[in-house]
Amino acid sequence: MALSLCDLRKLLVLELSNNSFSGSVPRCLSESITLMNLRRNNLTNLPDTFSNSSLELLDVGNNQISGKLPRSLEHCKSLEYVDVESNQISDTFPFWLESLPNLEVLVLRSNRFYGPISSPQHPRPFSKLMMINIAGNMFDGSLPPNYFVNLSAAITPRVKHIGSLVDFSGNRFVGQIPESIGLLKSLLALNLSNNGFTGHIPSSLANLTELESLDISRNQISGTIPQELAKLSFLSYINMSHNKLTGQIPQGTQFQKQNEYSFEGNVDLCGFPLRKSC
Repeated sequence: MALSLCDLRKLLVLELSNNSFSGSVPRCLSESITLMNLRRNNLTNLPDTFSNSSLELLDVGNNQISGKLPRSLEHCKSLEYVDVESNQISDTFPFWLESLPNLEVLVLRSNRFYGPISSPQHPRPFSKLMMINIAGNMFDGSLPPNYFVNLSAAITPRVKHIGSLVDFSGNRFVGQIPESIGLLKSLLALNLSNNGFTGHIPSSLANLTELESLDISRNQISGTIPQELAKLSFLSYINMSHNKLTGQIPQGTQFQKQNEYSFEGNVDLCGFPLRKSC
């Protein structure tokens, strides 16, 4: 990117998405910009130092950025939105971002992040997040029972314009899906597919009365599908395929509207829309 941008000392909004800029993001831009959107370019490096307390939005998704997330982002206390999806960032989960009092959206999707997303020092990270998308990385470990308690305070009807989302798909998580997931009562989309989750489907999912999309496919989840889920009237997309579910598929309208692919790969599951009768 051209260093001449540094001459624009009063520049507050930088919108240069969908171009072919390459190289590093000039350090000067990390000092004064309020909104920085450099999405869909060919950038390879972020500044090592972010000292701008006014930065509210950082979107560098779909570039070729490698290395680690700059730890100095924790000094940007006004940050509300961080999106670094589809890059080559290799790092552990950024627990240190929980010091940002206004962070609402965190998108780490499709990078090379690894390790657990919970620790004894950070059992319930983040208290303001409305959207978290960490799909397509190498995160692992289990989620403690109370993991979603903090998020429940943030994901409320007032943020529907953002589209309340939890996407942990395509990682290496194991263990049971925490019952505390049922506290996210205004969640619109939940994707836990392509992991190693075991145990039963939490009956607390029935509390997600605004849920429109549920994907728990390709795990090792066993037991029956809770009948209570049939009461989720907004649920339009369901995928529970390729697990170890048993028994009859609930007869609620939302389940009957799905096709058989939503439930295939569960040998002991029966009932419509599967061809196997009970």
